[in-house]
Amino acid sequence: MPLYDYECFSCGKRFEVFVGMNDTQDKCLHCNSEKISKIVSNLGAKVNKENFKTRTGDVVKKHIQDSKEDLKREKEKSRESYK
Repeated sequence: MPLYDYECFSCGKRFEVFVGMNDTQDKCLHCNSEKISKIVSNLGAKVNKENFKTRTGDVVKKHIQDSKEDLKREKEKSRESYK
């Protein structure tokens, strides 16, 4: 499942969720408002000046590692909600 960025128009917060390609996120994770919008996520926007000293592969590996950690947290949240 791909990771998507959303922004809430009610509370103004941004959040990332793993959502199936044909599914959508319906509510804000912070305030449960339905006034949310998918926003463009750009790997390049997550690169800072320190990363210019590293190889592109290192940046991609870090992004993959961060995504795996996010997925692990989302799975834990999901398990907790079904208890």
